[in-house]
Amino acid sequence: MRFLTNLAAWMSTIWLFLSYLVSDSSAIEVSADSPCAELCIDSPGANVSSIYSSSTVTSMVVCNDTALAGVNSTSDGRKWTSCMECLETSDYVSTDSGENDLYWFLFNMKFSFDWCTLGFTDQENPEVDESQVACLSSCQAIKPLTTYELLKTDMGLQYAYCNQAGVNYTQAYGTCRDCLKTVPLARTLSQYTEAMNVACETTPGNGSALSLTFDVFATASTSSSISTSTASSTSTSAPTTSSTAATAPTTTPVSSTGLSGGAKAGVGVGVAAAAIVAALGGICLLRRRRNQRNVQAELESPNEGYPMTYEAAKVPPYQDSSSPQSYQELSSPQSQPDPVEMGQPPVKNRIGSPYHDQPPAELA
Repeated sequence: MRFLTNLAAWMSTIWLFLSYLVSDSSAIEVSADSPCAELCIDSPGANVSSIYSSSTVTSMVVCNDTALAGVNSTSDGRKWTSCMECLETSDYVSTDSGENDLYWFLFNMKFSFDWCTLGFTDQENPEVDESQVACLSSCQAIKPLTTYELLKTDMGLQYAYCNQAGVNYTQAYGTCRDCLKTVPLARTLSQYTEAMNVACETTPGNGSALSLTFDVFATASTSSSISTSTASSTSTSAPTTSSTAATAPTTTPVSSTGLSGGAKAGVGVGVAAAAIVAALGGICLLRRRRNQRNVQAELESPNEGYPMTYEAAKVPPYQDSSSPQSYQELSSPQSQPDPVEMGQPPVKNRIGSPYHDQPPAELA
């Protein structure tokens, strides 16, 4: 019974995990009880005092400027922008965990930069972004810095990316920043690299916000406006340039999410299949244990198909011949041996006797 209860609890946990994979819930890491928590946590009404209410995942990362702000922005992009703008100016420090919002602001920028430009964080990016194609080689110099202990939560590592393995971020990031500026939809990523450099140069203390002289997400709205106006002018001039448009190569927009719906469904089906196999295995194990208990019970029963044990032969109790009672029995008349008649030879045992039936002639 306990096994079935544990199995039911385990299956419910698997179901919740599958629901999380299939759902489109978004999360951005933020300190517990931060004033920015309402903008960054998974869903409205979640526990803002819990460090588990927020967690940056690849499916939440938005790489393209147009998705972050403007008329073409997505819900994930707007959520990312509002959360990050709050973290940028926040000086909050959690009294319980010691986490601070500046740490998570830098972490989220490094996480987004690594995923969009270098193509990986804790997993490979299945969808190549335009900035990755154009600037991958230019940004290799700072790869050991932005990926250093990225997924390890430690406030002591807040500025560890500034100097690692003999590489200085301030001296190495310029080539990558300049390349990202040339990519039309990656200007926000170039601003990330600039903001991370300011943090390395100023290293604000615990409880201090990062002082920036530029708006990190200003280029996102600008890129969105440029994209919208370009689309309008293209549609207006389409009748006069139809032949040119027909021969011009089309650019397929790159998705900014980490896991697509098909990938989530595939993972969900795989986990569900594993759960079903585990459940069937548990049922088989339960039946085997039950059968073993039944066999053991039959072996312990003495009256079901097994021969009865024989009792030992009863032996009369031992009597001591030295006791008075035994002496009287031996000395009584009834216990005296029969008298031997004289003149007759004694009767010998026939078995093994050398005389057989007749005595020898000398004795006759």
